[in-house]
Amino acid sequence: MILTFYDKNFIALSENSSLNVGDWSLKRNAVDYDDFSCTSEAFSEEIQPTFAVLKEDNGRYKYGCFAGIPTLNINNQTVLQGSDLKTYFNNEIYAKFNNLISIRALFNAIFIAFETQVNQSSFDLEFDTSDLSRIYLDPLVFSDTKYTKYNVWEILVKYMKYYDIYCYSKLDLINKKIIYYFKKTNKNILGIHLWEYGIKTVGKLLTSTNQAQGIVNLNGTNLTYCTNYILRSDNTITTVSTEADIYPIKKKFFIKEVTDELDDYASEVNQDALSAIVEARFNESFEISVDDSQYLSSVDFTYSFNCYIKKSNIITFYKQLPLGSIYEGSIGGLEQQKKLTLGYKIDDIVFYISK
Repeated sequence: MILTFYDKNFIALSENSSLNVGDWSLKRNAVDYDDFSCTSEAFSEEIQPTFAVLKEDNGRYKYGCFAGIPTLNINNQTVLQGSDLKTYFNNEIYAKFNNLISIRALFNAIFIAFETQVNQSSFDLEFDTSDLSRIYLDPLVFSDTKYTKYNVWEILVKYMKYYDIYCYSKLDLINKKIIYYFKKTNKNILGIHLWEYGIKTVGKLLTSTNQAQGIVNLNGTNLTYCTNYILRSDNTITTVSTEADIYPIKKKFFIKEVTDELDDYASEVNQDALSAIVEARFNESFEISVDDSQYLSSVDFTYSFNCYIKKSNIITFYKQLPLGSIYEGSIGGLEQQKKLTLGYKIDDIVFYISK
């Protein structure tokens, strides 16, 4: 592998255009920031690089990121902890999004505000949302009637998780721009026997919130109970109480205390409640190793997996989980076995009892 550093204008730093890479590690995540690190020959330029690109030995692009601050270890090797290009979305905007009927229209409106308020033509950016054209906004899911401060990445992730969307990014070195792709998961479905990958025990796990509801408290006396969002064991979200199938119930309330009825406060607490439930979706995390000769070695984030378990030699469908992450790397010059993670990892988990 080769590591190349670029300045903010996508021009390769001449003395560091092809540094040989030793160890490297890359974990791509569907709805989270990627994690990339490597060691290489010493970085010798005095200028602070903006981008770093990992390339195959033949020069083919492998992965691009923000360079961060390369450091030298005691062996005079450069140690790089790259920063995912998606971290650029960890910025705030102040905007109002209304009269939007599709998720593509919402995302494009967010990107216009991001370009104007944050990027300000610092980089040439392209946002590919063509895959989202037929996804329509659920009125219960999105309601925005006034200007609000948003963290761009947080609002994107909320709707990515709700509508089963993933994101990846790339440095277009020829056209000198950053491209962000937003694509639909579940385009391809694969069946997988978990026990064949060493997963013989499947615990039923969930975050500590499986129901969330907003309340508007007018003048401390008049309560309006808003939508009760319920996460089901198959990771669908419902508002019908009789469809709940996760026990014990773990509920969280979001309270808005107001003194007038002139604003749409219900939409605010509905958004807070929905965010809590969306965060709980697909929280399981099954890691499987993939040998290059197996058909799983070429899967990408368009895939979801119908997971099957076996108890007493009886094969049973467990649930469908998206591909959460793809890991690959090299230690000591030896390529490591590729690994996939099914589901999205959440740390705050408790056991539940299903009907």
